[in-house]
Amino acid sequence: MDNFTLPEKLFFREREVIKITNLSKRVINYWITQFPFFNIETNHDGEKLFKREDILIFLKIKEIVLNEGKSIEEAREIIGKEITTEKKIKKQSKEKTSKTKETIDLSILSEIKKEIQEILTILKKNSKT
Repeated sequence: MDNFTLPEKLFFREREVIKITNLSKRVINYWITQFPFFNIETNHDGEKLFKREDILIFLKIKEIVLNEGKSIEEAREIIGKEITTEKKIKKQSKEKTSKTKETIDLSILSEIKKEIQEILTILKKNSKT
């Protein structure tokens, strides 16, 4: 699975998740009840639809619980911390982007003001002659 690439899709059906994660439907359904991080939707037929993030969480749980031998509680704590950290990083990135945009906007406005002042100076000189 090292070279595996998750398809670029908005939603995955349950059978696709089972195939991608190599987990049983039973394990998937149990983990959904044990981890509050999933945001699963259903289609008009009541079929579960999973987002890309959900699959990544399943794979992370699988790594922690099945490969590292940690408990469900430990996995919940580890993943919770990772998700919190990711949210903080995204928030900080948005704030930096916003501040950078404000700085650029102010810089552009300053240049525009300078050019308008130059135009006014030229117009005043031309109106005197």
